[in-house]
Amino acid sequence: PGLILRLFETTGRPVNAEVRSGDSCLAVALGPHEIKTLRLQWTERGLQGFREVNLLEEA
Repeated sequence: PGLILRLFETTGRPVNAEVRSGDSCLAVALGPHEIKTLRLQWTERGLQGFREVNLLEEA
């Protein structure tokens, strides 16, 4: 059904703390010989959760 990513708060901030923006890189193994590096960008996280999350493939 596609790739499902779950985001968890790991910065130690309270759940309702605002996080204006940020990014993080992660490697995703799509098979035994295929690994893609992705950049996760997020903006405007507050009480309503993540407003915008972009998953970009790194060149």
